[in-house]
This record gives sequence, C-alpha cells and structure tokens, in this order.
Amino acid sequence: MSKIEPYGFEVSLVYKCGKCDTLHYCSKEETIFPAGILCYCGEKLKLKGIDSFDVSANFSGAGSQATKPAPEIKKEEPDMDSFLFNQVVETLVSLGYKRSEAKDRVTKNITSTDTLEECLKKCIY
Repeated sequence: MSKIEPYGFEVSLVYKCGKCDTLHYCSKEETIFPAGILCYCGEKLKLKGIDSFDVSANFSGAGSQATKPAPEIKKEEPDMDSFLFNQVVETLVSLGYKRSEAKDRVTKNITSTDTLEECLKKCIY
C-alpha cells in the first residue's frame, strides 16, 4: 500500500475568556460575527479575526521534498475615495460591522481590479 499526502487541512483559532480562562475554538469564518460570542460564564467576547495565514507542509520519508512557501504578491493600494471602496464599506456596515472595522477590512483585502462581489467575499471570509 502506498502512502498518500494530505488533501487539505483545518485551522482553528483559540480564544481565551478574560474572566474565567475558558478556551473557545472558532473557525476563521466564525470570527466575522460582529456581535461576538457568549462564554459559559456569561462574559460577552468580541473576537478579533485574522486576515490570512501561511502553512508550509514538510513531508518526511524517502523521496519527498520540503515545500517552499509561496512568495508574497504585492497588492496595489486601493484608492480610499473610489466608488468601489465606498460601496464595499457601506455594504459591510449594513451587515453589522463598525465603520472603522469595515474600512480596515476593505483596505487590507481589495485591489483596484476587484469587482464588488470579489471584494465582499475577501472582506467577509
């Protein structure tokens, strides 16, 4: 029987309640809820999400090569006064994000060549 390489992976973010030290495991998608989560002790937790992460797989055994992380691609800075920028910010605000958080997400995630739909997907997920 031959060995196979992993097909994919899962990453969980771990948040610790400041009141009772309970650990909460969340997926990246679960961190986008603006209301946060409620701890078992009753403490309301607002989660700070992450924009991205890098994973480098190193396989052991004969004949396997360690993979190199992909080189970073420089993004063009979005025009803060552009119609697209403002549309995405307003849409995120209507979904429950604070205006400052929406602007931060848009600034970090869009490029000048994105469509409205692509920008929203990048900012929400």
